Amino acid sequence: MKSCDLYLRSLLFSILVSAGSSNYTHQPEELRVRDVEVTETTTSYFEEDIEVGLKDRDRINTINEDHFLLNILWLHNEFRRNITDGKVLGQPRAAGLHDLIWDEGLAQLAKGTSRTCKFATTSTYEYDRIGQNIALQSSVEMGFKVWTDESRHYNYRTNRCWTYCYSYKKIVSALTKYLGCGVTECHGYHLLICNYGIGNILSGRPYPMRTVRPMRPRR
Repeated sequence: MKSCDLYLRSLLFSILVSAGSSNYTHQPEELRVRDVEVTETTTSYFEEDIEVGLKDRDRINTINEDHFLLNILWLHNEFRRNITDGKVLGQPRAAGLHDLIWDEGLAQLAKGTSRTCKFATTSTYEYDRIGQNIALQSSVEMGFKVWTDESRHYNYRTNRCWTYCYSYKKIVSALTKYLGCGVTECHGYHLLICNYGIGNILSGRPYPMRTVRPMRPRR
């Protein structure tokens, strides 16, 4: 009789455990990673492999993809128009600087990289001549501003950078036609990555300077 009673109790316990398990959501384990560091905008800034201490649930994208796409594309094209119109301090007006076109292939590559939450450029793409910018900031807009602020470090006349200016040159390159970006919220920061095609040719000036033709005198 006792054995029968024990069996019934065991069976009831198993049923209760199974019912509870069906409503249980598995929580991911914490990743073993290093802490975030803030570095200066130098060449090493883009070469360091900085990993972010966070949990899986802290890096789930809560950013609206459609809004992000329109916003980051607008930011790029608006800045290129400002270059064309001579509205960027210290930089000459550009000739032949067209609007960029969104490329979903480049965007998927950027998204995949950003989701790792590693602050490091990717050098393992199977495609040639893809430029990449990376920023870790409080917002997408601040990340983009870090790149465009590098215009202050670039001398168009001598084609030389003071500290780092290659992110800026990729954005305003006349050779760049396509853009694809991804962003992931990593422990309170936005890891923004943008890929440019064709956009990794950095030795020359980014665009031809626009020349103003002198007005002909009236007869």
